[in-house]
Amino acid sequence: MTEVRAWSVDLTDPRLRGDAATAVLDADERARWQRFLRDESRTQFAAAHAALRFIVAGEVGASPGRLAFVRGACPQCGKDHGRPELAGHPDFHFNLSHTRGMAYIAISRGAPVGVDVEFFRSDFDNDRLSTRFFSAAEQTQLAALPVATRQAEFFRLWVRKEAVLKGSGHGLSGGLALEAGHPVVRGADEQLWLVTDLDAPESYAAAVAVADPEATVTPPRAW
Repeated sequence: MTEVRAWSVDLTDPRLRGDAATAVLDADERARWQRFLRDESRTQFAAAHAALRFIVAGEVGASPGRLAFVRGACPQCGKDHGRPELAGHPDFHFNLSHTRGMAYIAISRGAPVGVDVEFFRSDFDNDRLSTRFFSAAEQTQLAALPVATRQAEFFRLWVRKEAVLKGSGHGLSGGLALEAGHPVVRGADEQLWLVTDLDAPESYAAAVAVADPEATVTPPRAW
């Protein structure tokens, strides 16, 4: 049985600031880091990816800066922009999501995994996105809620779906029209995914998905 372990990371942690973060990034990560125009975006990218390296390194007994991450093949087009993988460890699966000072990292051995965290953004057009990506039942569910709680439920549904899509490597091109309110869903890849909500701070929602309906998911640990 697959076990999924998750971590929540405060990206303002001093261990993830400045040179402490950028020193462990590889050339590709540094290139991506340098392309960000806003200092805040650069800082959060470096912190999140450094945290991923520290956690993965601890799991496999390696140096964070020596880990070799590669891009898996996209299931639809075959190009190398699918989910990231750890070179030399085909059964080791991980995923990262970060937003607004928080990151979530999920790791499993033996089954692909995806994780997503979102901040309750006020600039999201929830109604339009719900119509495009949510099932009729989910739209009805949202519409029946008081306006004060509708946004939070929208993001809870959204992160569940995103976790499945990130885990499968399809991304948004795979479509978000999944019945992700159920514990086990069928993804665009026809794989059954176990979807689990993760504890998150106020004004955030997080979820993890693993390609094993019988998997166990441990509550996220603060890094």
